[in-house]
Amino acid sequence: MKKTLFLVIFTLFCIGNISALHVVEEYPEYPGGMTELTKFIQENMRYPKKAIKKGIEGRVICQFTIKKDGSISTENITIIRSPHKLLNKEAIRLIKKMPKWKPGKNYKGEVQDCKYTIPITF
Repeated sequence: MKKTLFLVIFTLFCIGNISALHVVEEYPEYPGGMTELTKFIQENMRYPKKAIKKGIEGRVICQFTIKKDGSISTENITIIRSPHKLLNKEAIRLIKKMPKWKPGKNYKGEVQDCKYTIPITF
């Protein structure tokens, strides 16, 4: 199977109580940092067999919310862009499987919900 590269680039937005975007002072952090996030994806990804047979590859851009307690909100995982539907289900499964993160904080040091956007490369 083709060796898979994983790029973990992120865009952060924080959401307040009234859907207003706020600037985050301290970004959410995956336990162990970006290196561990990449390792988690590599170790847990199950490349869809149909996608392999059809030669489908590319980057799935996913957006999700990291809640104040560091957990991932599974209700609002969104696929922003994807090369094919076959890859979307696996990207969502990976996000749902992630452990709690260190939550983001605003300039006052208060934890807050943050939207996080990440590419998962197949």
